[in-house]
Amino acid sequence: MRSRTVLFSAVAVWLFVAAVPIASADIIQDLTVDISSCNSCSSTFFPGYPQDPPYYYIAPGHGSAYFSPLGLPWAFSFTTALPTSWSVAGYLYGLTFGQGGVFNMTGPYGLTFAGMVDYGASYHALGQATISVNFSGYWSNGLSAEGSIFQTYTAGNPAVYTASLNTSPTSSAVPEPGSLLLLTSSVLIFWKFRR
Repeated sequence: MRSRTVLFSAVAVWLFVAAVPIASADIIQDLTVDISSCNSCSSTFFPGYPQDPPYYYIAPGHGSAYFSPLGLPWAFSFTTALPTSWSVAGYLYGLTFGQGGVFNMTGPYGLTFAGMVDYGASYHALGQATISVNFSGYWSNGLSAEGSIFQTYTAGNPAVYTASLNTSPTSSAVPEPGSLLLLTSSVLIFWKFRR
């Protein structure tokens, strides 16, 4: 009777541990998103400034977008590092950004993401601007992730802002405590039946 109880307990533990990769796969799928060109989302950004006339100072880019108008829990905000290079022709300019700055995001299940901008670029002309950023970092549940955003502005009445977001986790390892639990339960079963 006692060996049967131990066997049932070990099987229950093993089934729980076996379910961890499945749960992990669900989270990875839920933290993968590809939203392209949403113009109904609350999107805004600033493409940064080069250190050339007529501006005379240098400034990073920044932006944010909320995808709740699509019924999605996603949102992001970022600030780049200072631009590393630029080209200027009057009021038209293009900037490139290196690694640095911050990238924050929210997703499903109330999870939050904290990371940094890996690189980016922006373009500004009269009546039009764009900014794109690639990022990497960690979700609050420990999964690492990377992705990209792209935002545009077109002057008009009203002005049109669009935003897109593409991201997915880059790690899907089974948590180490689960592996240890599986090993321990296997050893206990072997030891009990050997007695």
